[in-house]
Amino acid sequence: MIISKMPPQISPVNALLLLLMCSAMISSIVAVQHPETRTESSSSSSMIRCIESERQALLHFKQGLVDVHEILTSWGSPHHRDCCQWRGIECSNVTGHVIALDLRAPQYDEDGVYIRLRGNISASLLVLKHLNYLDLSGNDFRNHPIPNFIGSLVNLQYLNLSIARIYGEIPPQFKNLSGLQYLDLSYNWGLFAKNFAWTSTLRLLKILNLAWVELADATDWVHAINSLPSLTYWNLESCSLSNPSQGSLVNSSKSLTHILLGGNNLPATSVYPWLFNISSNLVKLDLYGNFLQGSIPKEFGNLNSLFYLSLFRNQLQGPIPEGLGNISSLSELDLSFNQLEGEIPNSFGHLLSLNLLNLDNNNLTGDLGMFLSQSVFKSLKALWLESNNLYGSLPDITRFHHSSSWTFLIIN
Repeated sequence: MIISKMPPQISPVNALLLLLMCSAMISSIVAVQHPETRTESSSSSSMIRCIESERQALLHFKQGLVDVHEILTSWGSPHHRDCCQWRGIECSNVTGHVIALDLRAPQYDEDGVYIRLRGNISASLLVLKHLNYLDLSGNDFRNHPIPNFIGSLVNLQYLNLSIARIYGEIPPQFKNLSGLQYLDLSYNWGLFAKNFAWTSTLRLLKILNLAWVELADATDWVHAINSLPSLTYWNLESCSLSNPSQGSLVNSSKSLTHILLGGNNLPATSVYPWLFNISSNLVKLDLYGNFLQGSIPKEFGNLNSLFYLSLFRNQLQGPIPEGLGNISSLSELDLSFNQLEGEIPNSFGHLLSLNLLNLDNNNLTGDLGMFLSQSVFKSLKALWLESNNLYGSLPDITRFHHSSSWTFLIIN
């Protein structure tokens, strides 16, 4: 029975835009600001002019780029002599040094054409010794490797090279970026790392996004948690992760709030021993597309700060533990495409914040009407129950005052 239709599939263009939007959402988790107070704008003082050597360095950087969409028309224009006024540039109001270079893409013109820069990342950036913020995400660097000299920009606090068509090994020189707080190298197919030794000195790092970076040889990926005491967001989705080295399965981080390890085919023995030693501050846990077998451990119920939990497309069996119903903060729960059995726990009636529940493609049984009559039904906006063995009739959903906000309801 379908109350309303599933939303249409997302087009590739919109999917890429969504990825960049997600990247922006990630950056909001931690406020990594440009030094010398990001609230001050270089344009607020007409007396500040950029330093000539840095101006020339930026022009040299521009020469290495193909700018068919005229994104950088202000760079070098007779009407814009001050490089602090150029697009994507921010200077210190105190010293005039360039402190930020933000040329992120994508952007779309009125015809829906994807606008981005192409070319090379020039070593002229080394002249910008005070640079602390570098975002070149979404551009096209033609499958060139990340330049080793990036590791010499030792004042960087924020580095985003995601979706930028960069290739090859993550430079070991990244270990020199000891002030880095935000690092996103995600969605660069062909980028890889043999180990996580380069992260051992990044003790201020709060966000690390390596989704779709090849990490098959990096068996120290769990150990990396222990070497990053400030880490809050950790995304290693679809990285071909191997079983971690045994010595790294204890003393897990107490700072992590977001863990995304989906699409790695990891067995339970590679996940559970360290996962349940994580601080209860964890708010998002995504383990979709792994090789988790057996029953769902009751320890999941102890992660009482969770807002989002996905165990989608594993090989989990047995009943859904009652303890999941004790996570009162839970807003989204996806247990679909497993082999779960038994009834939907009565404790789910306590999940008053639950907005999305997906239990598709399991072997669940029980009275559907009785479940939907619980108070949890008042907060739900999306519910999937297809391909189970549920019985009973639907209650009158119009009697719930939140029913007008429903997105869709799909029941076998």
